[in-house]
Amino acid sequence: MMLGVIAGARTPIIPPPPAGSIELVDQRQDPAFASATKTLVGVNFGDEDASRIIAVLATGAGADHQVTGVTIDGNAATLGARTNTGRSAAIYFFALPAGASGDVVITVSTTGIYVRTAILALRGVAASVFDSDTLIDTGGFGTTFNKSVDAAASGIVLAAFCGNNKNATVAWTNLAEITDINPNGDANQRHSTAGSVIDTASTVSVTAETSQTTGGSLALVSFAGL
Repeated sequence: MMLGVIAGARTPIIPPPPAGSIELVDQRQDPAFASATKTLVGVNFGDEDASRIIAVLATGAGADHQVTGVTIDGNAATLGARTNTGRSAAIYFFALPAGASGDVVITVSTTGIYVRTAILALRGVAASVFDSDTLIDTGGFGTTFNKSVDAAASGIVLAAFCGNNKNATVAWTNLAEITDINPNGDANQRHSTAGSVIDTASTVSVTAETSQTTGGSLALVSFAGL
């Protein structure tokens, strides 16, 4: 017995996955220089979205250290990449579809560290690391900081940079600048972040070019598109 097509039957329409996007939703100064725990209260998370990921890009200046953990609205965030140096960079993230705001808590490995944080809302990408890499220059004579990561089609690449010359502004190659500031007048630190949606699968060569010589570090993370 053959089954015929039912008259009037419709093929369900499956919506396409959301397009990738990056939004700077908040940025904060260090609220507790003397403490290894930095609690950022009432951080804006942007519009709620089923695909929303909150990314925390933190840079720190002081003695050799690293960011050892981040919680986002009480949830332990996933480490994307981090460096361990006197000018550290770290990227953490967590899938958080609901909630307009909440606390972000950053823990570093020692006290006396100035931390600057950019908080991003990512959409349209998977909440896992597709690729990552880091670079550390402790000599203090560099102006070109370059690393590469693999990127998936419709994915996102993020970068965080910290230099030990607060006057050394940063120009980015192959990523769009998100922040670039001297975060605290008492610290000889430059905080800069960047990120872009990558249309086609490729290896993305990322350069942070500083206007003056500086030691520092660079952290890169890529996320695959949905």
